[in-house]
Amino acid sequence: MTAEMTALFTVFSVTDQKASSSWYEVLFNRPADQVIGDELMWMISESAWLVSRQEPGRAGGGEVTMEVRGLDRILTRVDAVQSDRDPVETYSNGVRHVVIRDPDGNRIALAAPPEA
Repeated sequence: MTAEMTALFTVFSVTDQKASSSWYEVLFNRPADQVIGDELMWMISESAWLVSRQEPGRAGGGEVTMEVRGLDRILTRVDAVQSDRDPVETYSNGVRHVVIRDPDGNRIALAAPPEA
């Protein structure tokens, strides 16, 4: 298989870039990796980015699932600044899964594979 598509940029529209930036800094435990114009960009992997862009009329409709390590550490940080998240589920294959929401309601599902 050849890869014609080489990177993924998931764009979340937000109403207030400053408030959203603070929230995403807690989620990722760091400031944005790049700022290009009015977009704040966090690198998820070598070829995947989450982008925050202030577009009030479009805010809140985004959804993404990310595989993570250290789910409990991430949830501890997020829980310290907000309480709007679903309960953690454990699937029959051992994957732990939870949906959190940014200040605009964009849904971010975190999936942690079972530890080896």
